Amino acid sequence: MPRAITMALSRRVFLSAAAGAPLIAMGAGKRPPMAAVDLKSITADAKPISGDERRARIARVQTLMSERKIAALLVEPGSTLDYFTGIRWRRSERITLAIIPARGEVLVVTPAFEEPSVRETLQVGGDVRPWNEHESPIERIVQGLRDRDAASGVLAVESTTRFFIVDGLRQASNAYELISADPLVRACRLVKSPAELALMQAANNVTLEALRFVHANVERGMNSASISALMDRATVSLGGSPEFALVLLNEASAYPHGSLQVQEVREGSTVLMDCGCTGSLSKPPRSASPSAGSTMPCEATTRARAGVRATSCRDSRIAPDTASASMYMSPPTSCTAIRVRCRPECVFQTSRESTSPVSSVFVWKTVGS
Repeated sequence: MPRAITMALSRRVFLSAAAGAPLIAMGAGKRPPMAAVDLKSITADAKPISGDERRARIARVQTLMSERKIAALLVEPGSTLDYFTGIRWRRSERITLAIIPARGEVLVVTPAFEEPSVRETLQVGGDVRPWNEHESPIERIVQGLRDRDAASGVLAVESTTRFFIVDGLRQASNAYELISADPLVRACRLVKSPAELALMQAANNVTLEALRFVHANVERGMNSASISALMDRATVSLGGSPEFALVLLNEASAYPHGSLQVQEVREGSTVLMDCGCTGSLSKPPRSASPSAGSTMPCEATTRARAGVRATSCRDSRIAPDTASASMYMSPPTSCTAIRVRCRPECVFQTSRESTSPVSSVFVWKTVGS
């Protein structure tokens, strides 16, 4: 997205690394064409999620907590914290954690030196409780729970919360029963609003257009690093913020995360790309191998429904035929040389509003051959 929109979304955007780091050898290779002087931003109309929408999300989860007799929801930094509060933060050895009580305002416990930044990004009101180096953040959390009318009872802990925090709470107080917050989080996050779908579509559009540009500008001798850099520059030119651009060439395209052997584009090379822009915590499956033929990129169609809870697919994922959690990009059957898919099969509940994981593959051939 344009810089102004990106800043409106968050003053700090931390990009998480993929679970498995690619093993692609990043040699110097041939310098790719400079990024797309002809490309213009296509995200000028993108609008960030509003504070009102985040407050409605909190009201929804608080209603669910009251119905299920849960005293509070505890959330560490990650996509769920962003979803409810607007805070985008990176986890470290120093605890930052939000308490969403069944009744009342949000309370965030964070290191004292991070307090100004956390307050700046908190979009839903509430309180921020700083802790200093000589103090216990666990004790701050327990006191915050008491101050929010949750001195005892059931605490729902977001499922990615680290063990040392859960263990610390158990040792600090025996007044709580700790359970998984997955049922609460899924009930909220598996239903996407029109605003969320619009941002996801905008991110998808950026990545698809960037792929078309890259497809037209790949040259003989380019390696994975140079193609990835070209993809990033095209994404920026189109108004996006690159997150990842995994490029696998030739034999390396058969491996999930590439090879240590440097690969370069040659006649008949397979170029497999796994790309995304802005924030994304989920990855698409690999696309199928293409057949040789035309090297023009295909058009993609979209379908999605807002406000519909999709059926369960592989635990917390979503079936594409009720794609309320993401866009499903379906290429026409006539396209043979480049196949583009955006989040097919299933999508994780942790997909952000502005995510564009796209997988594509094509065969590079000399023009006219």
